[in-house]
Amino acid sequence: MSALEMIALGFVVAVGLAALAFWLTMIYDCATNTPPRSRERWVWLLVVVLGKLPGAVAYYLLMKRPARAR
Repeated sequence: MSALEMIALGFVVAVGLAALAFWLTMIYDCATNTPPRSRERWVWLLVVVLGKLPGAVAYYLLMKRPARAR
């Protein structure tokens, strides 16, 4: 395996781990920061868990980011 292939593999692994960390963080945030008896919590949890990275990005852009602006 050449040095260039090793660098590319390391990059892919690093991006994958960052995506996994972001996804898990959004699951935790959704589970802890939405109202406990709200159906919205369960809908967003399903979107994030089943939607993987696109669901986590949607949750971040639509729910978490507007909360920061307040």
